[in-house]
Amino acid sequence: MWWTAPLYLVFLAAGLYVENFAMTPAIGLLLAVLVAFGGLDALVLARIAAIRERSIVTADDLAATQRQIERLSRTLVLGGGVLGGIFLIGVLALVLL
Repeated sequence: MWWTAPLYLVFLAAGLYVENFAMTPAIGLLLAVLVAFGGLDALVLARIAAIRERSIVTADDLAATQRQIERLSRTLVLGGGVLGGIFLIGVLALVLL
């Protein structure tokens, strides 16, 4: 999470710059999506870090660990896609209204 947190700040700074540093509904939407994805990111990365701490003794342990990490990675990608879609729909709604 420590290396991804600056990315969230870059996205927020870019959004604020585009909106002339004013708190607008679009910035509120951006902030909500960034907080939601940041929370999901933190949970997945914490879980992966916990999995990494376990000792791997057998090939079965290795395969199980790999499956767990792949499942968590897919969760993060799917969550990002869903939140990106929500953001896109929200921005379109703000533009059209």
